[in-house]
Amino acid sequence: MWSFQSVIGEKMAFARMNVKTAYQVKRKAIHQRTNEDQRANLAVDFVLKLRELNMGGVGSGRGYRSRNQTTIEETKRIDVRYLKKRGFLKPGISGSLAWNVRGEPSGNIRFSTEEHQLNLSYRCREYGDDWKPVKQTIRLARTDCNYGGYRTWLCCPRCNTRVGILCCNGKLFLCRHCYELPYGSQMETRIDRMIRAKQKLESRIFIPDTYQKAKGMHQSTYKELFSQWITLESQIDEAIFSRLRT
Repeated sequence: MWSFQSVIGEKMAFARMNVKTAYQVKRKAIHQRTNEDQRANLAVDFVLKLRELNMGGVGSGRGYRSRNQTTIEETKRIDVRYLKKRGFLKPGISGSLAWNVRGEPSGNIRFSTEEHQLNLSYRCREYGDDWKPVKQTIRLARTDCNYGGYRTWLCCPRCNTRVGILCCNGKLFLCRHCYELPYGSQMETRIDRMIRAKQKLESRIFIPDTYQKAKGMHQSTYKELFSQWITLESQIDEAIFSRLRT
């Protein structure tokens, strides 16, 4: 999330800038590697906030779902791959699963594993009601792999579909189809997807919070990825300018 508080001190200065000018300041700082990095970051934050105000934010394009709709990433989830990696699928194992939001605990459940099922025990509160104990049994299914061994699946208690992830968007853990939950990426606009791809590249090629080359990266690799980053930057500029003109 982009916070307008990060640019409040420079609000008056950048208020006289149009979108194109702000991006030009950013590119200048990137290419010249000057001390304008901080100013460039403020310019980008301001422009992205301006884009949010003008376009309505993520998923605001025509044909996209309402951003108020919960996505699967925003729910508490049980991933069979995580359980297997931790050895929690072995019969007789019991323990707890916990979730965190921004480093703060947001919930936990108790579990115990049997030969063909996973038993869950937790408390749930809906719409401000009192906390109520919930016990749920998840059936485990196994399918043979092509080169030997088997793969374990979680069976949705409602539709009995084999899935890798069950999520809780109410009282019970069910598959995303029963809850009609989309993936976060399904609610993104074209601009959102390009920004996400650009940020992914930034995390690889730049030192955090700067536009300096990451340490240990080969120069030829850096040039190739930086070229991709510049291309994405231009495409985002063009898409934003196009939207703001309409």
